Amino acid sequence: MLSKDGGDWDRRNRLKVYNALCKLLNRDVKGAAGLLIDCISTFSCTELCSYNDFILYAALSNILYLPRTELKSKIVDGPEILSIKNEIPVVVSLDVFHSYRSLHLTYCVSNLLRQKVQACEHAL
Repeated sequence: MLSKDGGDWDRRNRLKVYNALCKLLNRDVKGAAGLLIDCISTFSCTELCSYNDFILYAALSNILYLPRTELKSKIVDGPEILSIKNEIPVVVSLDVFHSYRSLHLTYCVSNLLRQKVQACEHAL
């Protein structure tokens, strides 16, 4: 059992990830965004999704709700995100989005979604 004053940090962080992904599935993007950004540096739930997918969910959900200054510091220039930015095309485009060139970001997101749908179709 987890207490409010202490407890198992790994379990607490895992619970946040589970809750965040559940909120995404229920289309509560705003609720998920805050949980996702809190868990970026402590993500360990690889049984749910890969780290790259988790970063993608965190970045895309927080684009909608973070103020521009926080978006820049936590997502665009965040060290965890910068470490994998070449592996995820949309993360490379976050700096472009932050610079008000959202048409390019829209193009990258649509390509990414198309790739994910094709991967799911091939898996079936």
